[in-house]
Amino acid sequence: MILKEQLRLKIQRAVTIALLSVGIIPAVHAEVTNQSVNNLSGTTINNGSTTNAVNLNSLGPYTVNNAGGISSVSNRLNSSIKIKEVVLTTLTNTNTGVISATTNNSLDGDDAYGVYLHANTNSASIGNLTNSGTISGTAGDDYAYGVYLYAYHGSATINTLTNSGTISGTADDYRGYGIYLNANTNSATITTLTNSGTI
Repeated sequence: MILKEQLRLKIQRAVTIALLSVGIIPAVHAEVTNQSVNNLSGTTINNGSTTNAVNLNSLGPYTVNNAGGISSVSNRLNSSIKIKEVVLTTLTNTNTGVISATTNNSLDGDDAYGVYLHANTNSASIGNLTNSGTISGTAGDDYAYGVYLYAYHGSATINTLTNSGTISGTADDYRGYGIYLNANTNSATITTLTNSGTI
């Protein structure tokens, strides 16, 4: 009886994975923390009750491959993908992929970051960022960024950024930036940027 139940669960899991992979069953998952991501078309990762949909802030290195949705919606400062003081070797957002951060609040300090590379004490880096889909930040009040590099004590670096899709930032009251490099006390750098899309 136990073997029969185990077989039934294995079959059920295999069928579910097959249906997800062809997009018949859309799935939603809450925040992913400190692990590589392979997000299929028709599947969404959201921020749940936190402020990041994908939060990478320890160990690594990691990879992120997105053909579905990675979405963060909050009334507070939030980001779809936050890379804090770790190495992300590749971030690939395919033509069906949407990486979006939205703040709905009209209070100061509620910024939205599509991809946030944060080097506070130690360095943070992305080896290759390839986007043929959409990366966006939308803020109800303050600032919005598609891709944001912040270098405080550590350096924030993207070695290669290749865009054939859309990278955008839209803010109701202040400013929106497709890509913003904030070299506070250290270096924020994109070594090679190739754009055939919209930034």
